[in-house]
Amino acid sequence: MCRAARTDLSDEDRLSLGKSLFTDFLSSDNVSEAVSAAQELVVPGFGVILVDTGIYRAYENPNIAEQAKIASLLVELVAHGAISANDLVAAVGQQAKTLDDTMLDVPSAPKIIGEVMGGAIAKKLTAMDVLLDQVQGIEGAEARRGLVVGALTQIRTLNGENDMIEMVRSSNVDMAAICQKDDEIESYLPDTAEFLSESGLECLL
Repeated sequence: MCRAARTDLSDEDRLSLGKSLFTDFLSSDNVSEAVSAAQELVVPGFGVILVDTGIYRAYENPNIAEQAKIASLLVELVAHGAISANDLVAAVGQQAKTLDDTMLDVPSAPKIIGEVMGGAIAKKLTAMDVLLDQVQGIEGAEARRGLVVGALTQIRTLNGENDMIEMVRSSNVDMAAICQKDDEIESYLPDTAEFLSESGLECLL
Protein backbone atom coordinates (compact mmCIF):
# COMPACT_ATOMS: atom_id res chain seq x y z
CA MET A 1 0.00 0.00 0.00
CA CYS A 2 1.28 3.46 -0.92
CA ARG A 3 1.38 5.79 2.07
CA ALA A 4 0.67 9.50 1.83
CA ALA A 5 3.52 11.89 2.52
CA ARG A 6 3.38 13.53 5.93
CA THR A 7 2.84 17.28 5.91
CA ASP A 8 3.25 17.79 9.65
CA LEU A 9 7.04 17.59 9.63
CA SER A 10 9.54 20.43 9.78
CA ASP A 11 12.42 20.31 7.30
CA GLU A 12 14.74 19.34 10.14
CA ASP A 13 12.50 16.50 11.31
CA ARG A 14 12.03 15.24 7.75
CA LEU A 15 15.79 15.13 7.22
CA SER A 16 16.35 13.44 10.58
CA LEU A 17 13.82 10.75 9.74
CA GLY A 18 15.45 10.34 6.35
CA LYS A 19 18.77 9.60 8.02
CA SER A 20 17.06 7.16 10.38
CA LEU A 21 15.52 5.35 7.40
CA PHE A 22 18.94 4.17 6.25
CA THR A 23 20.16 3.37 9.76
CA ASP A 24 17.05 1.30 10.43
CA PHE A 25 17.38 -0.50 7.09
CA LEU A 26 20.94 -1.56 7.82
CA SER A 27 19.71 -3.08 11.06
CA SER A 28 16.62 -4.80 9.66
CA ASP A 29 17.23 -5.40 5.92
CA ASN A 30 13.50 -4.76 5.54
CA VAL A 31 12.92 -3.12 2.16
CA SER A 32 9.15 -2.84 2.64
CA GLU A 33 9.56 -0.84 5.84
CA ALA A 34 12.10 1.44 4.17
CA VAL A 35 9.76 2.02 1.22
CA SER A 36 6.87 2.87 3.55
CA ALA A 37 9.08 5.25 5.53
CA ALA A 38 10.24 6.96 2.32
CA GLN A 39 6.68 7.34 1.07
CA GLU A 40 5.82 9.21 4.26
CA LEU A 41 8.81 11.51 3.87
CA VAL A 42 8.99 12.36 0.18
CA VAL A 43 7.22 15.61 -0.58
CA PRO A 44 8.10 17.68 -3.68
CA GLY A 45 11.79 18.56 -3.54
CA PHE A 46 12.73 15.97 -0.92
CA GLY A 47 13.40 13.05 -3.25
CA VAL A 48 16.82 14.37 -4.28
CA ILE A 49 17.63 15.18 -0.65
CA LEU A 50 16.74 11.64 0.44
CA VAL A 51 18.96 10.14 -2.25
CA ASP A 52 21.79 12.45 -1.19
CA THR A 53 21.23 11.41 2.41
CA GLY A 54 21.58 7.76 1.47
CA ILE A 55 24.70 8.35 -0.59
CA TYR A 56 26.36 10.30 2.22
CA ARG A 57 25.39 7.53 4.62
CA ALA A 58 27.19 5.09 2.34
CA TYR A 59 30.21 7.39 2.09
CA GLU A 60 30.48 7.51 5.88
CA ASN A 61 30.21 3.75 6.26
CA PRO A 62 33.52 1.85 5.99
CA ASN A 63 31.70 -1.47 5.60
CA ILE A 64 31.71 -2.37 1.89
CA ALA A 65 28.74 -4.73 2.23
CA GLU A 66 26.65 -2.00 3.88
CA GLN A 67 27.68 0.50 1.22
CA ALA A 68 26.30 -1.94 -1.35
CA LYS A 69 23.10 -2.42 0.66
CA ILE A 70 22.43 1.32 0.70
CA ALA A 71 23.10 1.58 -3.04
CA SER A 72 20.65 -1.26 -3.67
CA LEU A 73 18.04 0.28 -1.37
CA LEU A 74 18.12 3.57 -3.26
CA VAL A 75 17.30 1.67 -6.42
CA GLU A 76 14.51 -0.24 -4.67
CA LEU A 77 12.98 3.03 -3.47
CA VAL A 78 12.71 4.08 -7.11
CA ALA A 79 11.44 0.68 -8.23
CA HIS A 80 8.66 0.87 -5.61
CA GLY A 81 7.71 4.43 -6.52
CA ALA A 82 8.85 6.07 -3.30
CA ILE A 83 11.40 8.21 -5.18
CA SER A 84 11.29 9.20 -8.84
CA ALA A 85 13.97 8.03 -11.26
CA ASN A 86 14.55 11.68 -12.16
CA ASP A 87 15.36 12.49 -8.53
CA LEU A 88 17.79 9.57 -8.35
CA VAL A 89 19.56 10.61 -11.56
CA ALA A 90 19.67 14.26 -10.49
CA ALA A 91 21.18 13.42 -7.10
CA VAL A 92 23.82 11.11 -8.59
CA GLY A 93 24.60 13.76 -11.20
CA GLN A 94 25.29 16.31 -8.49
CA GLN A 95 27.51 13.83 -6.67
CA ALA A 96 29.39 13.08 -9.89
CA LYS A 97 30.30 16.74 -10.33
CA THR A 98 32.38 16.68 -7.14
CA LEU A 99 33.57 13.09 -7.45
CA ASP A 100 37.20 14.01 -8.15
CA ASP A 101 37.37 15.75 -4.78
CA THR A 102 35.10 13.36 -2.89
CA MET A 103 37.19 10.31 -3.68
CA LEU A 104 40.20 11.91 -2.02
CA ASP A 105 38.42 11.35 1.29
CA VAL A 106 36.18 8.45 0.20
CA PRO A 107 38.07 6.28 -2.30
CA SER A 108 35.01 4.05 -2.77
CA ALA A 109 32.75 6.98 -3.76
CA PRO A 110 32.87 6.30 -7.53
CA LYS A 111 32.01 2.64 -6.96
CA ILE A 112 29.11 3.55 -4.65
CA ILE A 113 27.34 5.90 -7.02
CA GLY A 114 28.25 3.62 -9.90
CA GLU A 115 26.40 0.80 -8.18
CA VAL A 116 23.39 3.06 -7.72
CA MET A 117 23.33 3.90 -11.42
CA GLY A 118 24.06 0.32 -12.45
CA GLY A 119 21.18 -0.98 -10.36
CA ALA A 120 18.81 1.57 -11.86
CA ILE A 121 19.94 0.75 -15.40
CA ALA A 122 19.72 -3.00 -14.80
CA LYS A 123 16.12 -2.61 -13.62
CA LYS A 124 15.40 -0.36 -16.61
CA LEU A 125 14.51 2.56 -14.36
CA THR A 126 16.83 4.76 -16.42
CA ALA A 127 18.87 4.36 -19.61
CA MET A 128 22.49 3.39 -20.16
CA ASP A 129 23.00 6.65 -22.04
CA VAL A 130 22.47 8.51 -18.76
CA LEU A 131 26.00 7.38 -17.84
CA LEU A 132 27.27 9.79 -20.50
CA ASP A 133 25.66 12.69 -18.68
CA GLN A 134 26.91 11.50 -15.30
CA VAL A 135 30.57 11.48 -16.33
CA GLN A 136 30.61 14.74 -18.29
CA GLY A 137 31.85 16.86 -15.40
CA ILE A 138 34.38 14.37 -14.04
CA GLU A 139 37.88 15.48 -14.99
CA GLY A 140 39.95 12.64 -13.58
CA ALA A 141 40.04 9.30 -15.37
CA GLU A 142 40.26 7.43 -12.05
CA ALA A 143 36.92 8.79 -10.84
CA ARG A 144 35.27 8.32 -14.24
CA ARG A 145 36.54 4.79 -14.52
CA GLY A 146 35.44 3.95 -11.00
CA LEU A 147 31.89 5.13 -11.61
CA VAL A 148 31.57 3.31 -14.92
CA VAL A 149 33.05 0.05 -13.65
CA GLY A 150 30.82 0.22 -10.58
CA ALA A 151 27.77 0.63 -12.83
CA LEU A 152 28.71 -2.07 -15.34
CA THR A 153 29.72 -4.57 -12.68
CA GLN A 154 26.38 -4.07 -10.97
CA ILE A 155 24.50 -4.57 -14.24
CA ARG A 156 26.45 -7.78 -14.89
CA THR A 157 25.77 -9.01 -11.36
CA LEU A 158 22.02 -8.39 -11.66
CA ASN A 159 21.36 -9.19 -15.33
CA GLY A 160 24.29 -11.27 -16.53
CA GLU A 161 27.23 -10.48 -18.79
CA ASN A 162 25.38 -10.88 -22.10
CA ASP A 163 22.72 -8.36 -21.10
CA MET A 164 25.38 -5.95 -19.88
CA ILE A 165 27.28 -6.19 -23.17
CA GLU A 166 24.10 -5.70 -25.19
CA MET A 167 23.13 -2.65 -23.14
CA VAL A 168 26.52 -1.04 -23.77
CA ARG A 169 26.63 -1.86 -27.47
CA SER A 170 23.07 -0.71 -28.15
CA SER A 171 23.67 2.63 -26.39
CA ASN A 172 25.72 5.70 -27.25
CA VAL A 173 28.23 4.93 -24.50
CA ASP A 174 31.78 4.93 -25.88
CA MET A 175 33.79 3.01 -23.30
CA ALA A 176 37.12 4.02 -24.82
CA ALA A 177 36.23 7.71 -24.61
CA ILE A 178 34.81 7.53 -21.11
CA CYS A 179 37.84 5.67 -19.75
CA GLN A 180 40.42 7.74 -21.61
CA LYS A 181 43.19 9.17 -19.46
CA ASP A 182 45.35 12.27 -19.82
CA ASP A 183 48.77 10.81 -20.58
CA GLU A 184 50.53 13.94 -19.39
CA ILE A 185 49.17 13.98 -15.86
CA GLU A 186 47.79 10.44 -15.47
CA SER A 187 50.66 8.42 -16.89
CA TYR A 188 50.60 6.29 -13.74
CA LEU A 189 47.20 4.84 -14.75
CA PRO A 190 46.95 1.83 -17.09
CA ASP A 191 45.65 2.42 -20.60
CA THR A 192 41.99 1.75 -21.32
CA ALA A 193 42.39 -1.80 -22.63
CA GLU A 194 44.54 -2.83 -19.69
CA PHE A 195 42.20 -1.15 -17.24
CA LEU A 196 39.09 -2.89 -18.60
CA SER A 197 40.90 -6.21 -18.57
CA GLU A 198 42.02 -5.69 -14.97
CA SER A 199 38.43 -4.80 -14.06
CA GLY A 200 37.08 -7.99 -15.56
CA LEU A 201 35.42 -6.12 -18.41
CA GLU A 202 37.65 -7.26 -21.28
CA CYS A 203 34.43 -8.43 -22.97
CA LEU A 204 33.84 -4.77 -23.88
CA LEU A 205 37.10 -4.40 -25.81
